[in-house]
Amino acid sequence: MSKRFITPRLLVSASEIFQTCPSTKEERLNLLKSIPKSEIIYALSSFNMRMLRANSTYNNYFSKAAQMREICHFCSYDNEFCQNVFNQTSIVDSTNDNFPIFFCRLSTLLAIREVLEEIDNEDENHNFKFTSDDWLQIFLYLLSMNDRVKEYTNQNINLESSKRYSFFEKIATCNQLINELNMRTHPIAPMSRLVNYVNYLNKIDKYQKFIDGRFTPFGFNAGYFLKQIINLHRKKDSGNGYSCIIDVKETIDKKLVQILDLLSDTSFLSDKIHFFDFKKLTFAPLCKIGKEFYFVMDRDLLIDKVYDHFINDFYTIYLEDNDYIEDGENKEFKIKKYRTDLGLYFEEYISELFYDLAIDDSVLLTLDEMKIPLGSSGEVEVTDIYYRSGNKILTGEVKAKGIGVEQRDGSTFNFLYNPRHDLSKPKDDNYYRFLYKKFGLDQIVKSMDYLKNHNELFDGGIQEFIDKEICIDIYPTIIVNEKFFNTPFMNKIFKDEFDKRLKRSDYPEFNIHQLSILYVEDIEIISSNVVYGKDVHVFNLLRYYTNKSQANSFRTFLDYQGIDFPIEYYNQKFNFIDEIELDD
Repeated sequence: MSKRFITPRLLVSASEIFQTCPSTKEERLNLLKSIPKSEIIYALSSFNMRMLRANSTYNNYFSKAAQMREICHFCSYDNEFCQNVFNQTSIVDSTNDNFPIFFCRLSTLLAIREVLEEIDNEDENHNFKFTSDDWLQIFLYLLSMNDRVKEYTNQNINLESSKRYSFFEKIATCNQLINELNMRTHPIAPMSRLVNYVNYLNKIDKYQKFIDGRFTPFGFNAGYFLKQIINLHRKKDSGNGYSCIIDVKETIDKKLVQILDLLSDTSFLSDKIHFFDFKKLTFAPLCKIGKEFYFVMDRDLLIDKVYDHFINDFYTIYLEDNDYIEDGENKEFKIKKYRTDLGLYFEEYISELFYDLAIDDSVLLTLDEMKIPLGSSGEVEVTDIYYRSGNKILTGEVKAKGIGVEQRDGSTFNFLYNPRHDLSKPKDDNYYRFLYKKFGLDQIVKSMDYLKNHNELFDGGIQEFIDKEICIDIYPTIIVNEKFFNTPFMNKIFKDEFDKRLKRSDYPEFNIHQLSILYVEDIEIISSNVVYGKDVHVFNLLRYYTNKSQANSFRTFLDYQGIDFPIEYYNQKFNFIDEIELDD
């Protein structure tokens, strides 16, 4: 399995293969004019499903063998044409590590979205059959979308604002969409996490009222909804891996059809914010064709959608629904309250995972346990997670926040900016470097002072090591609920910013290691391995990881170490899923 990440220079342009190439949207769509819309969607969805192989952290878009197989498929196995394609890009003897990228997941999703939006619906043509020319046109169409992706990756480098940012901040920005889409969504972990979240919401009366109101009209509950989505994800075609087709012409399960309709509905969405905004697919990863068929356009987006449905969709729809504004509330109050409740849930969830991974004779303090009285400053929170084993300390900030679609266009440095900046005020570093503040960097730096000057208020055991002049290893971490941080260079830019703000010489008692960004799934993996008796220790992993360059994510590091969810985890979770209660 290839471990590298796609980079812009690897993408193959249409002009490298074909003499005549489309340069506008109209010319691109003209390539497909002889093919019914449903057949185009089916062809692109099937292709995407093949490339999103199961049981892999990465997708098949990295694989030389898979790319060559798909090239042959689009070229109708014309050996002479295929050989010409390979010769033109000088890849006959290339290895996986330097094999150019013909197919990019971002290009595929943009192609699907463009077809959905720009090609009119037509009557079903049951007699249509693809010709070799049709497949070549789709091949050219996909490659022409690569050209748009390459434009996008380069367009922000020369912006005036780019002078404010380092080389790695620029790279993290211009590759953000490509890199994020190259990270797979785990098929089980988000569902398990989501069940916990729904149970949490159901304990709060006004949220329970909303959830009941959201599902009751359909005649099923949230548990039924979750189970059906998981079953869709597990559905396989006979002999050909995962199928993108859901055939309901013989089904008697009307609830299932309602769920499929719900996952195909884009009627409430606003227009796209920018060309690389494909929220139409993230909100509706299914496409309904006629009355009997649905296409799963992207299996990973289906799982993302379900997790998203109870966090971001819930957030959007709940806040827009005036029926759920209580006396004395307004929309701004609801936004703040919901974010607070989501943050509390996530902090509690991460705390529970740490209780699972903590070893005997260690010290683990979380959340309110880490609040200390500090003179005129009143009560302050040292950190969200404090975990000590001997002279090794993990101090962690937990952040449930996300990055909005308007900040993910990659054409500017939007994801680093403060989206709520008062335009009447000058733009200072608080504006241009807001991402670091939003995700807890200021807090993690400040926590070093608390550890040095006030450790006796929460852990008397530290002083023993200081008195014996035993150096204390500190591993600062930020734990996030945003998959975007799994992409290359995000950990690197946070580490560099941490190093700028922290003066290590002020802490002679401590050996402060490099900052680590951990995604929630990383903690779930470590915790599940400890629970099932595997030889996995968080401090050993952090020590090895912080000694590396850290250009890649912690999740990538775990892959290199061969550490994933243990088989016992899957067995337990599948049993748990099968036991989800359904409506009568």
